[in-house]
Amino acid sequence: MSSRGPGVFTSPSVPADSYRRSGTCSPSLDDSAVVITTLALPSDHHVVTDESGARSVPEAASWQKEQFSLAFVHAVATRAGCTIADWKVDKDGVDVTLRQGGRMVDLQMKCTCVPRVTQAGYSFPLDTKTYDKLRDAERSAPGYLGLVIAPENIEDWIDHRPEEILMACHGYWAKIQDRSDPAVGDTKSITLSSDNVLDAAAIRDMLDFSLEMIRRGVA
Repeated sequence: MSSRGPGVFTSPSVPADSYRRSGTCSPSLDDSAVVITTLALPSDHHVVTDESGARSVPEAASWQKEQFSLAFVHAVATRAGCTIADWKVDKDGVDVTLRQGGRMVDLQMKCTCVPRVTQAGYSFPLDTKTYDKLRDAERSAPGYLGLVIAPENIEDWIDHRPEEILMACHGYWAKIQDRSDPAVGDTKSITLSSDNVLDAAAIRDMLDFSLEMIRRGVA
């Protein structure tokens, strides 16, 4: 796979500090790889200017970020061999439920274009109601938070090519199930380790934890 100008094709585990690093690479797919390839683009790619010539970046609406995060998890979960259920009403703090046989995992998906970077990886302010629902000890499927990080310029989200479509993003996850620390205020700051890449291997690990819950009699 060739690069585009100074852009880089990387795996979904590309660290935040190298998101716009120049160079080229050719990723290989193994059993744990994801069919989505993250695309790092040069900072002047698709620059939009207003009448005065000033730089202007098209801002993504909340619904667009929501749909982009769902598209990401659909592709990754399909790669992991899961069936996917979307919930039209976000009543229980869940956007999608992934299923493989009798094992199930609940995910609340978020997308940001301006991630809060920490020493461990990233931080996301999850609303308290959703946090409490995802960590509920009486859940029959473990609750997770998924965070998709996309470029600020929405024009850079998708790269159409004759043989493929590339999503310029990378995703991470945090297990909320069984957390004992209560939220204080309207939001709970959730740390998502840069090691917790949301890929097919991670989803298999989530399903294994679901099986553990069943065996210990939580479900």
